This record gives sequence, structure tokens and C-alpha cells, in this order.
Amino acid sequence: MPVGNKKIWKSNLKKAGEIYREKKLSQVRAVTLQTLREVMLGSPVDTGRFRSNWMVSAGKRNKVLNETYHKDNKSGKKDQPVSVDELQENQKEIAKLGDQEKLYISNNLPYAQRLEEGHSSQNKGFFRRAKENAKARFAVLDDVVVK
Repeated sequence: MPVGNKKIWKSNLKKAGEIYREKKLSQVRAVTLQTLREVMLGSPVDTGRFRSNWMVSAGKRNKVLNETYHKDNKSGKKDQPVSVDELQENQKEIAKLGDQEKLYISNNLPYAQRLEEGHSSQNKGFFRRAKENAKARFAVLDDVVVK
């Protein structure tokens, strides 16, 4: 039996639980953002449409297509960086992640699976590698499950 006021003990335990929860969510959000960046930067690029269509959603899978993608620059270089706007939009979704929610990283373009399987010679298996890296990062968080 703890020594002292039971109400104070109860209050302190509740605060400790809240601090732990926020720290854990912060870690999950950071790993998710890192994984998203890895997926986006690893995506094969032709026009930028595929790279710009990675979506993060909490709770349920986002089924939207992004038609305002980051196009090639005037120099003709096709390996453009991920735009800040794209990352910021997805960061907003990551911030919505709650305790028990699933977080989805998806690309709804019909050719996404073919690119993952090597239809483009640029980076076959980029999503699988990002997923494996995410599993390793999440492994240090004791109660997070990655499927």
C-alpha cells in the first residue's frame, strides 16, 4: 500500500499515463512521417503524378486521387523533389492519429502495384523496403503493431 494521500497517488498515476501516451503517439507520428518520406522519395518518377499521390489517413484508407501534382521543372529534370505542400498535407493527417487508430499510407493510382513490382526500372520494391524499415523502427516501441 502506498504511503500518503491516495488522491495524490491516483492523480500522479493518471498524469504519468497521459505523458506516456503522448510520448508514444509522438514517436509513432515521427516514424510514420519518416516512412512516408521514404516511400515518396523512393517512388519511381516520370511526370510526378505517382509520387504526388501518396496519401496518409488515420482510421480509414483515403481513396482520393491528387490531380494537382508537382510537375517537371523547366529544365526537364524528372526526378523532382517531393513538394513541401504534399508533405504538409500528409503531416496534418499524421497529427490526427489517435491511440487505437490504424494509419494508412496508400497510393490510389491504378498502376501503383505494377510500379512496386518493377514495371519501371527505377526502383523495384521501394514500398516493401520502406515497410520493412518501418517495422524495424517500430520494433523499439513495445506495443505498436505493423502489418
